[in-house]
Amino acid sequence: MTERELRRALLLVIASLLGLGCVAVYSATAIMAHETYGNSWHFVLSHGLAILLGIGLGVACLAVPEPALRKAAKPLVLISLIALAVLMAAGMEVGGARRWFRIGRFGIQPSEFAQLALIVYLADYLARKREMLQRLRDGFLPPLVVTGAMAGLVLIQPDLGTTIVTGAVAVLLLIVARARWKHLGITLALASVVLVVLIGSEEYRMRRILAFLDPWQDPHGVGFQIVQSYLALANGGLWGQGLGESMQKLFYLPGVHTDFIFAVVAEELGLIGTTAVLGLFTLFILCGIRMAMRVEDTFSKYLICGCVGLIGLEAIVHMAVVTGLLPTKGLPLPLVSYGGTVAAEGSGGHVIPALELSRALASRQAAVRLLYAQRRQLGSLMPQVMEGIPAGSLEAYPVAVKAPQAGAARELSRLWQTGVVWRVAHRHLSAFRPHVVAGFGGWFCLPVMLAARQRGISTLLHEQNVALGRANRLLSHWVDTCAVSFEATVRELNGSPRVVTGLPVRQAIGTVRREEAAPRLGLEPDRRTVLILGGSQGSRTLNRLALEMLGGLTEAERLRWQVIHLTGAAKADMRQAYGSAGLKALVLPHLADMAGAYALADVVITRAGASTIAELARAGLPAILIPYPYAGGHQRENAKLVESIGAGVWFEESVLTPARLLDAVRHILADERVRRMMVDAIRTLAVPDAAQRLASTVLALATAHVRGVRIRS
Repeated sequence: MTERELRRALLLVIASLLGLGCVAVYSATAIMAHETYGNSWHFVLSHGLAILLGIGLGVACLAVPEPALRKAAKPLVLISLIALAVLMAAGMEVGGARRWFRIGRFGIQPSEFAQLALIVYLADYLARKREMLQRLRDGFLPPLVVTGAMAGLVLIQPDLGTTIVTGAVAVLLLIVARARWKHLGITLALASVVLVVLIGSEEYRMRRILAFLDPWQDPHGVGFQIVQSYLALANGGLWGQGLGESMQKLFYLPGVHTDFIFAVVAEELGLIGTTAVLGLFTLFILCGIRMAMRVEDTFSKYLICGCVGLIGLEAIVHMAVVTGLLPTKGLPLPLVSYGGTVAAEGSGGHVIPALELSRALASRQAAVRLLYAQRRQLGSLMPQVMEGIPAGSLEAYPVAVKAPQAGAARELSRLWQTGVVWRVAHRHLSAFRPHVVAGFGGWFCLPVMLAARQRGISTLLHEQNVALGRANRLLSHWVDTCAVSFEATVRELNGSPRVVTGLPVRQAIGTVRREEAAPRLGLEPDRRTVLILGGSQGSRTLNRLALEMLGGLTEAERLRWQVIHLTGAAKADMRQAYGSAGLKALVLPHLADMAGAYALADVVITRAGASTIAELARAGLPAILIPYPYAGGHQRENAKLVESIGAGVWFEESVLTPARLLDAVRHILADERVRRMMVDAIRTLAVPDAAQRLASTVLALATAHVRGVRIRS
């Protein structure tokens, strides 16, 4: 095959993969795009624009002379390293990771450009220093250090998959340049040890490994993605279901147009289609190898090997993940998946779980609209609690409601406002046309769920507390599914359809180490820390008890203890009270870094709201609970559950004295064995993947709605 024929073959393979990608993206997203944007072509048009932009950039790169490209190698790597470093402070957080810069309505992912810059740098370095590559210090180590720095910055985002691919491409180029196998072996051995440590240091990575080994242990949680991928592969058979006929893309398979698009190809085109895709990538790699072998210039040889290796490795990893040969990792299928690197974007106790559910649904490409009661305090917190949700995946609409009045006026006001919210809900349901409406309790939820039922929309009700509230008790007989936070709630539902999902909480909780939290909060990691959550409902009495408790502290306790006290709307003179008592304290109305506060705390004094209990369970903290007496009794039931499993103690506000409160704190802090038993007990209530479980339940209802099936589960 002549060089011209080789180039034509490579272009034909690339064009075939791009064409297949456009068809697959349209098939995977047409329904979602129509439901969300009113245009079935929304995603494929954006994908086509990215292809045209990529072709334009490719043509522009071909016009750059080789000497100029080699001269720019070091500046490109330096710019990439700076961009990745700045990303940690100024990047856009999506799903707990900072991988994108936001520029207006657009996002740019620096790691993609950094990989190309690294390939150019390594190709130039290896071409210049090939003879010195056999020496460790001034030959083999320099490119390894640059690769390690770039991979480390990508890892911090965190993005372990891209880190591994970046390192693998560098090793591939070192092999092509004939580095010593001894050096390569030591490098790979050290990298393997680091990889094992990185996986073991993060719970979510360990859970992915366990799901890889046996995804059926938790098919609705961490194993959900690979199980749904298996179903898509099984449904495809030999010939496939036909273009557009995939069922798993109907809100079952997460990342259907990006991280799992190969599964859609498998279901619609069967073994024949997947073999064709595998064959095209094999031809792409073989053509690249042949071109590299024929090029005499070493820089061009290494540059071709790096680019072909990058695309080939990402394709292999993508297909291996989809088929269950590798643990789940979000890598798109090059030239096929929706792209590209530049992409266009467009009461707290109830809202935070709803927002965590929104994050989970957004990660599975579902569109979400959130209605919440507009209150002054909640309005100020919404930008904070919505941070990290991808732009365009969630529309949040406040609904104006008046503060409740007293006595009969309160009930009349609530009746009137129920009608107002019911009319507003109908307007939103008509405009948004959802498949599922999920409610998180309270009287505000009642008219919204009723409006959804009137329109024949599937409904899910989430009860956060152990005991059902009045509105939820009424709604539980009408909705399609009741999701509950605690097993103890099931017996109250009396045969109503239910599923135990846990209560979604802020994902950062439980991920911060004590040593990290102390300097962030200006406190000491070695002191015993009492966290007082006095910023919740009915905080005045709790704050008063905490301050009066200070008078009973011994001198030794003042030296060994410290306090984080969130006071809510209380006055600033509380800070002076701690100063006068000689006790180190952080006193604030509210705190954004709750993950840090929980990480530093040894015991928590708080009300007994369900979200607080769920956060304590995730953080692993014993609690002294003081149920709010005017909350309809549900906080009392929450507190009883915590005490019954040995995870804390609770007191009625009416009989609690500062002396009894101080004795309870001393009992927990003085005996580490007791405290550890409480920690182990509270963690039994934790459901780390509650948001994903709830999202799976919602998406199952959505899929059934699309198919015209009514689920009662």
